[in-house]
Amino acid sequence: EGMLGVIIKNPPLFKEEILSVNSNWFDALTAVIIDRLKSTNLSNFNFDQFVNSFDAPTSLKVEFIRLKSQELLGNFNDQELKSEFEHLKNRLEQKSLVANLASLEIDIKEAESQKDRTRLSVLLAEFNDFTQKLNVKKEKI
Repeated sequence: EGMLGVIIKNPPLFKEEILSVNSNWFDALTAVIIDRLKSTNLSNFNFDQFVNSFDAPTSLKVEFIRLKSQELLGNFNDQELKSEFEHLKNRLEQKSLVANLASLEIDIKEAESQKDRTRLSVLLAEFNDFTQKLNVKKEKI
């Protein structure tokens, strides 16, 4: 919700950046809201129209996130909002990479137990790739 709060605070500011946000980083309801933001013209963003495009429970969540963002981010200028967005995005990417590494570790153990060298080679290459990406993300945080 933190990322969503930053975006909701000033949607036009994030019209380009939001396209790089992966909906899989979020719970299902937040992902729906993020996807709707991605498909909305943020240059002419109208909060009331946006919130009214959802069912009642989702609308309530969007309203709550907006109120929370106004409270927590009220004094943030555009540069600070962008900085917070990048920080949150890096943290979400890092968590995603860690989850992928954990899943790959299970697959690697399975390939080892089945003595499947071809699959093991592919999985180890993926594991190394994710590890390198994770190290880059840790440097940014």
